[in-house]
Amino acid sequence: MKRWEFYDIHGRSEDYKELNPGAVAYYDGLVYVNLSEIKPMIAMPFHPSNVYTIDELNANLADILHDVEQKALVSLDGAVDYSLQDKIKNGKFYVEQGIIAGCAGGGFENICAAADIIKGKEYRSRRIYIQRLSGKYSDLYGTGEKWCDR
Repeated sequence: MKRWEFYDIHGRSEDYKELNPGAVAYYDGLVYVNLSEIKPMIAMPFHPSNVYTIDELNANLADILHDVEQKALVSLDGAVDYSLQDKIKNGKFYVEQGIIAGCAGGGFENICAAADIIKGKEYRSRRIYIQRLSGKYSDLYGTGEKWCDR
């Protein structure tokens, strides 16, 4: 989606203002990121650096989950029975829950994307929890699968 389209969709076309550097702007350098080379990742428990690409996780699933379980023994001092390897079903990682979020929290587009993903699928539990319900999010909470029908 183009930036101006976002404003247009929300009836705020006139609010879109393109930002450009001033005539006297000076930069030490440029960081170029080719987003087509960015791979989706999964964060595993116990440390922010404990991340793997989805491809790496799929290729080494049992080994990675075993390693995380070993870290759990240390982090939890053995006080909690912690298992991830029992989440392997037919050679794939079975996820029981997820969090819709981003660096600034889950935005409306994130909620819509999640609704599009789950629409028409069956789950053991259809409960959806939204923290800090207010404004449009409280409207979304009561609408179930019709959140993002366009």
